[in-house]
Amino acid sequence: MPDADSLAIRGQLGREPGQAVLVAARCSWGVPSCIRCLPVEGGRPFPTLYWLTCPHLVYLVDRLEEEGLVASISEQICRDRRLLKRYRRETIRYIRERESLHRLRADHRGIGGLAQWMNPVKIKCLHMHVAYSLVYPEEIVAGLLGERIRGWCGNASCRGLVG
Repeated sequence: MPDADSLAIRGQLGREPGQAVLVAARCSWGVPSCIRCLPVEGGRPFPTLYWLTCPHLVYLVDRLEEEGLVASISEQICRDRRLLKRYRRETIRYIRERESLHRLRADHRGIGGLAQWMNPVKIKCLHMHVAYSLVYPEEIVAGLLGERIRGWCGNASCRGLVG
């Protein structure tokens, strides 16, 4: 990863992005907003393949989780057969992508917002789904958040994080 990206991510996270492999998405200011991480670090699984780095988006998603949207989106997906089928396809794609980087034991597959990953649907982290949607815009969970996360990148203060 280029030094400028590492510096920007360090500024966003307030720590070294040790598990980061690459910048997976950038905001409209050209600043990293999502990194792809190693699925295993030091022999232990890392919580997610994609990690939000944008402090503005992290804050927004924190508020959405506080409002109880994790449970309501899980319920919405469970009530709609089409959404459930799509969610399962996306979950399989995510798991395959993780495993293409490192074969995970079966007991590690529920990590990163994919708890009990097929049935029943139990989303545990909107951050992972929003990060994933920055790479795959058709991602269902972030799509259900709709207008609540669209247009999130409006803060020019991030420009100072890139050269």
